[in-house]
Parts: sequence; structure tokens; C-alpha cells
Amino acid sequence: MVILKTPSTGIEVIQSQFPGYVHLRASSVQMFKEYLTVEGYINAKKLRNNWFYSLVHLAVNNIKPKSPYSEVRLVRRRHGPAVQVDIFKKGSDEKFLSVDLVPSLQVEESWYVPKPFTGKRYLLKNECLWRKTFSPKEKQLLASMDREDQGCRHELLQIVKTAVKRPVTSLPLDSYHLKTAFMHYIKRGDLDWVSGDALGKNFVGFLRELQSHMASRNLPHYWLDDVNVLDDFKKGVVQQMAYRKLRSICQVEGTHHTDSRIIDASSLTKKLRSFSEDYVKISEETSTRARTLVKDCIEGQIISYCRDNSMIEILKLEYTGSFYEGLKTEAADEADIMVILKTPSTGIEVIQSKFPGYVRLRARNAQMFEKYLSKEGYINAKKLRNSWFHSLVHQAKNKVKPKPPYSEVRLKVRSHGPAVQVDIFRKESDEKLLSVDLVPSFEVEGSWYVPKPFKGKRYVSNDVFLWRKTFSPKEKQLLESMDREDRGCRHELLRIVKTVVKRPVTSLPLDSYHLKTAFMHYIERKGLDWSKDALGKNFFGFLTELQIYMESRNLPHRWLGDVNVLDDFKGGVVQQMANRLRRILNSEVRLNKILE
Repeated sequence: MVILKTPSTGIEVIQSQFPGYVHLRASSVQMFKEYLTVEGYINAKKLRNNWFYSLVHLAVNNIKPKSPYSEVRLVRRRHGPAVQVDIFKKGSDEKFLSVDLVPSLQVEESWYVPKPFTGKRYLLKNECLWRKTFSPKEKQLLASMDREDQGCRHELLQIVKTAVKRPVTSLPLDSYHLKTAFMHYIKRGDLDWVSGDALGKNFVGFLRELQSHMASRNLPHYWLDDVNVLDDFKKGVVQQMAYRKLRSICQVEGTHHTDSRIIDASSLTKKLRSFSEDYVKISEETSTRARTLVKDCIEGQIISYCRDNSMIEILKLEYTGSFYEGLKTEAADEADIMVILKTPSTGIEVIQSKFPGYVRLRARNAQMFEKYLSKEGYINAKKLRNSWFHSLVHQAKNKVKPKPPYSEVRLKVRSHGPAVQVDIFRKESDEKLLSVDLVPSFEVEGSWYVPKPFKGKRYVSNDVFLWRKTFSPKEKQLLESMDREDRGCRHELLRIVKTVVKRPVTSLPLDSYHLKTAFMHYIERKGLDWSKDALGKNFFGFLTELQIYMESRNLPHRWLGDVNVLDDFKGGVVQQMANRLRRILNSEVRLNKILE
């Protein structure tokens, strides 16, 4: 950094609307006269190019190298905020050294450099923006990080920087991304930096943390709260880096390292198959019973009654959820059915809300919805769900006449989120045969909307008019068919993980949707082996990816980019899940206990 002398009148720092960028004003200052705007702002581009670059160019042309490097030639070029001087052996392309000279201004205890603004928004006067730099503070932090305990921090970062550049790794991360991630990593107070195996442990630990940043597509600037240093990358590039990093950590030719042991993937596959036989697979008997009860009790009587006794017409049924996706475990005791309502001839208008995934539905002058409309024509989700659909299903329940072989049953109706849940019990018994969620839904131009109550952290005065966009039909289509082409082990794997997560020894408060979301991301990855023998390998791979989502406290919705499906959990709960998964992944004993 080439620190320029500031004028005696000082320089005024004016914050811009872009985090990390400022305007510098030096009104009526003779030394900067050529580089000032009418308002007195210092033009960063002009000062860098017209003055500093030209000055270095003159210096290069007038240089007379001294022995022992008298036989060199110098080449200068622009490089971000710097003028780069490359020093070559004369008459050769052998480069000895590259030096970045960065003109800088220090104001009080902060430094500013003429780094070009590369934000996504177009700015008319971006030439006058200066970037706040923290290089001196970073040098102070990093230069002294091993001073107290003589630890291996420097050695580790040097190794990782070299590994990242190798062709076999091929990650487009530069030194600053790695430094930023490393400064976050070394902040942790629980790390061992001095024992004999500290370098290896922290190598894996830091790579895991780096992969976590890639998976969540978020690497916070160390000094600026609102800046994500991965924003310069396209989403797909960051995701590819996450996957590549995951493979480098977790998979070494079909083996997995845990507590200095190696678990063989083929051995794990056998254990998983045995576990599946004992605890996961649903019997043909319960599966047949569920389909019969849905057909006879729900379709044949409940839905039939609703069709015959309501002004609001039922257009069709969509069968969704784990049972119809081939992902139900242990028992066929639940089913989900979307009850698609007929839209009026005038159509339904979808109006986006400010809450991702939620909309308002407007159906002006629609006689069938008259009781459930606001003055502006918005359909009241709560009223339609409770006052109409719940009441209608309750009436239907009282009229049901079950048929053999399930004539001896009783039905109970209750509200369940966006659904009306119908529980079917054996008569005069508490034995529940099946729970069916019936969800009133609208389909508008290939999208589906359900009356799911809004649970956002912000208070909303008219939340009863919010409808949740659902992707259940798309998810069913994706998950139901995912093994069709290659006869793979995807269904088997997800069923096993769903069962493992529910076991008392694991005790993770993740529901089916969290796991399905993570799994839909996982199966997007290219290059995975899904043959039947790859079950153990993918079990480890998927659990590791799940652990990384927990570690980063971010599991992106599969279809809505701005929604994190872990937001419903408190931060401490998510961290506990991350720690629990890490312990399972790192201990053969724990894993075997879960699969007993």
C-alpha cells in the first residue's frame, strides 16, 4: 500500500449506500485539484489511472536495475485497485516477482483504496467510490496468530492455499476468500493448535467449515457485517465448489474415516440393508389397508359427500406426501391428499406478497366464494379452511357408513396446519389405522396454493388472506420417479435416513420435509453412483451434507431461493443437531449402536 499524504484540511469520509464503499471529499485542495469533482469528491479512477499508473509507467521507463538483478525487465499493468509491476529475467518469460502497488489514503484509523465498484447495480458516479480496506488489520491478526502458542495456523493456511490451486482440486477461490474463512475459523476458542495431530485435525475441520460456507453460499466478510464475499460468484459455481469440497473431505475411494478408523462402504451397505429389513420397510398388509381405507372411506364417502353438498366444487384430488412418493417408513399409517377446488370462470388473480412463498388470491365477483371474500375480493384462507372445509368434512364424517372389510371403524376430524385431518380408528379401540390430511387447494396456471397459516417472525395484520405456494405435486413427481431410470438406491437411502433420525439414540427434531428438502439438493449432484452397492457410500455422503446444512444453519428451500427451511428452529437447536450428526459421522461405535 502506497499511503498518500492527506492535506492539512483533512479528508471527509462520506458513507455510500453500498457496504464497504465510501466517498472521499477534499474540497479546495491543490494537490488533488485535477482529480476532484465539482462537489470536491476525489475521483478514484482518475487518481489511480491518470496519476499513479502514469507515474509508475514513467518510473519503469527510467529504472536502472542494480546488481545482482541488473539483467531484468519490468512490465507494468493495471490490477484492480493496484498498479502491478512484473519483474522478468531480461530476454526471457521467466518471472521473478509480481508487486501490487496500491495508492491508498489513511483517514484516522481507516484505509481506503481505489478499488473499482463491481456491484450488480449500475451507478452513474461509481468512479468516485473508494473501497475501505482492512489489509493492515488483517496483517496484524494473521502475522501474530501463532505467536503465543507456537501453533500450526500459518502452516495449515499455507497448505490449504496450495491444495486449492492444484488441478485435482480446481477451486476458483482466491487468497482473500481463504483468508476470510480462516479468520472466522481461528476465532473459535475450542481448537487444539499444538498437539501432534493438531495439523491433520484442523485441516479436516477447516475444510469442513469452508465447505459449509460454500453449501450455504454465504461467507461473511470478517469486518463488514452486510457483505458476503461469495457474491461475486454465480450460484452454480459456489454449489460446485461445495460438492467438490465435500468429496475431498468425506469420500476416499469408497471408504470413510472416523476416529482414526476406516469404515468400509460395502460393510456399511450390508448393515443398512439389515436395518431396513428390521425397522424401515412397511408391510404389504398395512399398505393395502391404507389404500383401501383411502378409496372406501375418504374418496368413496367423505369426498363424495363434500362434492354433493357444497357450492364450492371439487375439481380433482392430488395424492402427495411420503406414502405416494414411495418414501413411507415403518407403517402405512399416513396419507396426504390435496383437494383441488374448481376456480371461477373469471379466474383467480395471484398477487405476490412481501413474504417469500406466500401470496394473496383475488376472485372478484365469484359467487361460490362470496362468504370468504374481503371487500377487495381477496379469498380469506382461514375462513375457507375452517368455516367451510372443516365444517363440511365434519358433516361428512357423521354421515359415513364404512364398508367391509373395514366396517368396524370410527372417524375423528381435527385441524392440522393447512389440512383437515381425518383419523380412522378401529371401533371401540384407540388403535389408529390411518391418518389422512385433506388440504383444500387452488391450482392457478400450473402452481398450487394452500391455506397454510403464516408463521413468520414479523406481525402481519391481514395474515388470514395469505396463501402458501406448495410444491407437493412437483416433489411427488421428482421423488416418485427418481430411481426409475437406473433402478438405484435413492428411495431406500432416504427411507433409512428418515428412520435413523427418529430413533431415540439419534433424536433429531427434523421432520420429513427437512429431510426431503436436503435430499432433493443431494440427488441433484452429478457423478454420484446410485447402484445398489453404493448405499453405504451415499448414506455417509448424505449425512455429511445434512450435517453441513445444520452447521451453517441454512437449508435452502428446493424451489424458493430466499427461504431457509431451518428458520423455524432456534439457533441453539440447529447447532445441537449439527454436533450430534458430527459425533455420529466420526464414531463407528455410535453408528453401529444406531443401526442395531
